[in-house]
Amino acid sequence: EKPHGLLCTPGATLDRQDCVEYRIRKMLKKENEINSLPNRLCVHRLDMDTSGLLVLALDHTLHLQLSQKFASQQIRKVYYAIVHGIVKDD
Repeated sequence: EKPHGLLCTPGATLDRQDCVEYRIRKMLKKENEINSLPNRLCVHRLDMDTSGLLVLALDHTLHLQLSQKFASQQIRKVYYAIVHGIVKDD
């Protein structure tokens, strides 16, 4: 589960390099499991301030297949908002 405040993929500036993909690559490198990962692991992204589950692909073929399914809306995404307190009408 991606916590809020963390990017899914690296940002354009050096202060935005810490992200889900960086942490996964670092973890897999420690476990000697980093062979030929795709350039992007995240098949879809969540905003930085959003927490939730991510779909990741650890090989190029699977990443392409899943990306196509997301693009053609063959995969259904459901979002739930969990709030604390009273939400004001805007």
